[in-house]
Amino acid sequence: MAAVVDRSTLNIDEAAQALGVNRLTLYSAIRNGESPVPVIKIGRRLVVPKAALDRLLAGEDVGTGTERVAADREAQGLPPTIDPAVPARVAEILTHQGGDRS
Repeated sequence: MAAVVDRSTLNIDEAAQALGVNRLTLYSAIRNGESPVPVIKIGRRLVVPKAALDRLLAGEDVGTGTERVAADREAQGLPPTIDPAVPARVAEILTHQGGDRS
């Protein structure tokens, strides 16, 4: 039996549910650079930090998605890890799921 791990991130479906929106709505916001929370690309996966989502839902400023993660990493003396291809990847996902209506 696998051990239960308390994750620090949520997948897009989980984040969309917490925000009360459809996952395609969140994918669209990410693609358009309008995500209300930071999005991290790990390989082909997109994840949302739980801490940022919690701050947003508590009414705190979480910045503008990828810019916030890059700024947080810079403040820690780390290089930014945000892949500029994230919006393109989201568009690709939407296209394959039939959700791209632009």
